[in-house]
Amino acid sequence: MTVKVLIVDDDPVVRKLLSRLLQKRFGAEVREAPDGYAGFMAVEADPPDFMLLDVSMPIVDGPALLEKLRADERFAKLPVMTISAAGEREIVMRMIDLGVLDYLRKPLNLAAVQKRLERVFAAAGLTTPETIR
Repeated sequence: MTVKVLIVDDDPVVRKLLSRLLQKRFGAEVREAPDGYAGFMAVEADPPDFMLLDVSMPIVDGPALLEKLRADERFAKLPVMTISAAGEREIVMRMIDLGVLDYLRKPLNLAAVQKRLERVFAAAGLTTPETIR
């Protein structure tokens, strides 16, 4: 089974880095959205198995999207990992209260990101060709 991942982040460089890592290391099918509104539309159109969600974005930010997802029974249990810049600790804590599995700090360290994703995928019961080996 291929894990479907949605990356919601307004930074195209971050989306590309995470997308490449998820595809190469985890064999994931990756979609991207540049803001929370586009992210919600993507979730409704084709629900992912896992979401990486940035905190600060235009139009609809990460906390607002996460609250909307948690209020919808179809997406209330969607595994989410948040991405935040330094200085957003209070907001990240709010998102942890909303059930995110973990968070990544910007700037991203890809080796650390890979380790955290391995742990989160295992905790969420998401198997990929790489984790099956």
